Amino acid sequence: MQTDASTTRPEPPAPRQPVARVLALAAVLAWTGVVIATCVAKYRNFLYTDFDLAIFSQATFGMLRGQWFSSVRGMAWLGDHSSLVLVLLAPLAALVRSPLLLPCVQALALAAGAWPLFLYARRRLGDETAAAAFAAIWVLQPALGYLATFEFHPETIATPALLGVVAALAEKRYRTAFACALLAALAREDVALPLLVLGALAAFDTRRATRRTGAAVIGLALGSLLFSFLWLKPHLAHGEAAYAAMYAAWGHSPGGVLAGLLRHPLAALQAFWSTPGNPADGALKRAFWGDLTRPLAFLPWLGALTLLPALPVFAEHLLSFRPEQHAIVFQYTALSLPFVALAAVDGAAWLARRLNRAAPQRTGRRIALWTLVVALACQWSGGPWTIDPARAAFPPTERAWPDAGDVARARWRAAFQRALPAHGEIITDFPSLSSLSMRDSLHSLHHVAAGRYTFSTLAYPAPVAPTGMLADLSALAASGEIDRAGLARVRDYARTHGLRIVDAAGDLVRLAATPRDTLAWLVAADSAGTPVRFDGALECLGGAVPQPDIQPGDRLAIVTRWRRIATLPGLAQVQWAVTDARGRTLEDEPRLLGGGWTDPGMWAEATSFAVRTTWIAPATLAPGTYTLAFSVSWRNGDDERDAIPEITHALDAEGRVEVGRFRVTKR
Repeated sequence: MQTDASTTRPEPPAPRQPVARVLALAAVLAWTGVVIATCVAKYRNFLYTDFDLAIFSQATFGMLRGQWFSSVRGMAWLGDHSSLVLVLLAPLAALVRSPLLLPCVQALALAAGAWPLFLYARRRLGDETAAAAFAAIWVLQPALGYLATFEFHPETIATPALLGVVAALAEKRYRTAFACALLAALAREDVALPLLVLGALAAFDTRRATRRTGAAVIGLALGSLLFSFLWLKPHLAHGEAAYAAMYAAWGHSPGGVLAGLLRHPLAALQAFWSTPGNPADGALKRAFWGDLTRPLAFLPWLGALTLLPALPVFAEHLLSFRPEQHAIVFQYTALSLPFVALAAVDGAAWLARRLNRAAPQRTGRRIALWTLVVALACQWSGGPWTIDPARAAFPPTERAWPDAGDVARARWRAAFQRALPAHGEIITDFPSLSSLSMRDSLHSLHHVAAGRYTFSTLAYPAPVAPTGMLADLSALAASGEIDRAGLARVRDYARTHGLRIVDAAGDLVRLAATPRDTLAWLVAADSAGTPVRFDGALECLGGAVPQPDIQPGDRLAIVTRWRRIATLPGLAQVQWAVTDARGRTLEDEPRLLGGGWTDPGMWAEATSFAVRTTWIAPATLAPGTYTLAFSVSWRNGDDERDAIPEITHALDAEGRVEVGRFRVTKR
C-alpha cells in the first residue's frame, strides 16, 4: 500500500543481506519458541482462564466425530462465529490429539506474518536490513505477544493472511493475493470488513490485473458476509449470541446500530478516543492507541492512509461498550495489527524520503533499526512476559507463566480431573475447560451460574443428568463471572441434581452424584472463645490447624469458627497469610468464606458454625515453621474493601487474626 504518487515508479531490487535475514529469522524463531513454551506451561498449569480455547478445541475435535454442536458454548459453533478455517485444521487434529494443537498453530501462524511484512518492507524501503528489522519488529510488538498467548482465536489465522494479501498485491502476485484473502475470509465473518476496503483500494489501481483482483476480493468479502448473516447465523443460531447488545448506545439491531452511527457521525468519531460519561474508558481508549503504535515508534501515524482497511475493525471494537475491546491484552487486535505494521513501513519510507532524498535506503535502514530498539524496549516494559499489572491500562486476565502456587494448585486440579467419570455430562469452571475439551458433553459453570447464555438474555438449558462438577467458586467471584445470585444458583443446581462434595483442595471442589456429602464443609460449632468482630456484622470465634505437619504442595487443613450477628455488607472473603520465623509473609488471594458453597449472609444470627477448608502450600515453600493468619474483606460486584476488626488485642502486627502454627518438612 502506497502513500504518495512517487512510489508508483518501478523500484530497483534490494541487494541481499544474508546476515540480516538470518538474524531476523532467529528473532522470529526465538519468539515462536517462547510463545509455544508459554502456551505449554499455561496449559499444564491451568492458566487458560477463559473459555475460548475450549470452544474451538471442542469444535475442531468434534468434527472428527461428525459433531458440529459445542456444548461449551451451548450452541452450534458456526452459528456463533463462522470460523470455517477450523475445517482445515481438523485433519491435523486427527494426528495431534491434544488441545495444545490450537495454541501452537496460532503461534506459528502469527510468526509467519513476519515473512509478508519482510517482503513488503523490502519493496518499500529498498533495503534488506531494514526489511529484516521490520520482520523482527513484527514479533516484538507487545500486542502480538498478548494475541499469541491469550486463549485461541481463529481470526489469528487471518492476521498473516491479511499481510499476505497486501504483500502479494505489491509483488503483482495476484493469485497468491486472492488465496490469502480466501484463507483470511474463512477465519471469521468480520474479516470481510478489512477485505472490502482492501478490495476497494485495489480496484482503483492503475493496473488492470490489480483492479480485477480487487474486484474479486470485494466479491469474496460480500459473499462471506451474505453467507454468514443470511444463512449460517439464521439457521444455526436462535438467540444464544446477541452481540448487537454491545452497541446498544447506537441501536438495538444491526440496522439500528448503522442508522444510529449515520445520524451521529461526530459522536461515532469521538468514540474512537473517548466515552461520554465514562472518563476511565476514555482514558483506556487513548492508552490503546499509544500501546498499539508506540512499539513502532509512532511511525503508523506517518503512514495513516495504510490504516484505512483497519478502520472498520477499530470501529467494531471501539464503538462497543466493553472495555476489554479497548485494550491490547486480548484478541481484538488480530485484524488491525497487520495494517498497523504496514503503516509503520510506509511511514518509515515516507520519512526516509523526506529526510534524505539522495539516499533514502540508508536513512530508511537507520529508521528501521531505531524502531527495532524501541520495539525491544516496549516488549521489555509492556510485553506479556514482563508487564507489571499495576502499571497496565487494562491488566491481562491471564498470567503468562505459572508461579509456585499455580504449580501446587495444578497438581490437585489434575488429580481431580482424573477422578471425574469417563462418560456423561461434566460441568467445570474455566481453568479445566480447555484440558477437558475433547469430551463431547462438557459444560461451562459460568452458564449455570448466570442462568443464561453468554451475550444473550436467552435462558441456558443446564444439563439434566450431570455426572460430575469441578469448580473454584472463589476464583469465579474474584473475576466477576459470578455474583451472590449466581452462587445460589450453583448451590441449588448441585443440590437438585444430586451432586455432592467429595473432595476439595483450597477452594477447588469436586462434586459427584452421590447420596450424601463425603466432605463436610460447614458444621455446627460451640460458641466458646474470644470473638473478633468485623464491621459489627461477623464474628470469628477462633481457629485451629488440626494436622500441623505438611510438605510443599500439600493441603493444610484449617478449621475456623464463625457467627453472624447482623446483615453482612457484602460477600465475606478471607485472605490467608503465612509468616516464617524471619517475619517474611506470603499472602494468598482473597477467597470466599465457605468457598461459595455456603452463604454466611444466610446463616442464622447468633448461631455458631465451623468452616472447614484447606490451604495449598506452594511447591517451593521452604522447610520451617510458619504462622497462619487471615484478614477479612467484603466483595460487592467488582468492588472490594477491607473489613475492620473491632478487637485489636487478638490480632497480629498487621491486623490479621492468628489461627495457629504449622511445620513444612522436605518432600
